[in-house]
This record gives sequence, structure tokens and C-alpha cells, in this order.
Amino acid sequence: MSYKDDSLMKKKFFVKMLNFNKYISFCMFFLENSSQLFW
Repeated sequence: MSYKDDSLMKKKFFVKMLNFNKYISFCMFFLENSSQLFW
């Protein structure tokens, strides 16, 4: 495992985390808005 591979893995991991955070915030946003709509 070279340094280059390691940095690539970190980048991939970072992108995954960013996407995951976007997904979570989208879900929270949707839940908040839907609760306002339905209750």
C-alpha cells in the first residue's frame, strides 16, 4: 500500500462521508417539513 493509494482511499472515504451527511440532512429536513405539513 503506497502513499498514493492511501490518499486516494482517504479521498474516497471523505466523499462518502460528505454524501452521507447530505443524505442525513436531507432526511432531517424532509422529516421536519413533513411533520409540519401533516400535523
